[in-house]
Amino acid sequence: MNQLDLFLDGRSVRLSNALRLALLDEDVDAAVCAHRDLGEFDPTHHWLAPAKALIAGLRTSIPGNHEEGLAAMACLEEEWIPTALTVLGEGSREWLHRKWRDVGGALEGRPFDLEFPERHASYAYTRCEDWFSVERCILAVPDFSEQPILLERMAEAVWRQRRWKDAAGLWFELCWSAPDRFQGLMNDGAVPDPVLRDGWERWQDLDLESLTSPSWFPAWMLIHEPKIAELMPVPAMSDAPKAAFAVL
Repeated sequence: MNQLDLFLDGRSVRLSNALRLALLDEDVDAAVCAHRDLGEFDPTHHWLAPAKALIAGLRTSIPGNHEEGLAAMACLEEEWIPTALTVLGEGSREWLHRKWRDVGGALEGRPFDLEFPERHASYAYTRCEDWFSVERCILAVPDFSEQPILLERMAEAVWRQRRWKDAAGLWFELCWSAPDRFQGLMNDGAVPDPVLRDGWERWQDLDLESLTSPSWFPAWMLIHEPKIAELMPVPAMSDAPKAAFAVL
């Protein structure tokens, strides 16, 4: 009886692996056949329902306009992400990146809407880690630096392209214009730069009663890492935190 169980289990694994590989290869015909074979052998297999959703996703045409892009984004977030994680595991990353890249392409040219910041191409390109496209789309937004969420995305995009100086300047701008948002990013570990993270941890350990706002953090970073001063432009002294940075 144990040998029979091993045989059955082995066949189930082979069939489910065939289904997974077909989905990873985006081979619709092979995925349909593998799904049918697995269903006939094991009608209760937990991959059947999510794999069916992924097959439907493969059959979905590439979105060609803004509305189709938003519809594809909804499918991604509500259905394809959880099902891909279930069936594809670590392989879901590239599969989902391709879908997000299609969404980004469809949303190109859509104006940035502060009420729905995720409905912008820069969000979709962030999700697929296409940092060049993130930067390009944000630069097309007039006065993007006045929108903290775009500053946040731009800073990461620039940093991921190994332009540390520019990224630090953008994070400092975010710190001055939206200090609470910058503090939230730091506390959540969402700023990837190790120099700024280390500085933030040291800043948090200090008892600086007069410098309670994170907007003073850029000036303090010049004390913590003086070499930064050689890289940063001098900002207009519009308020005390910027003036302190400029003087330092």
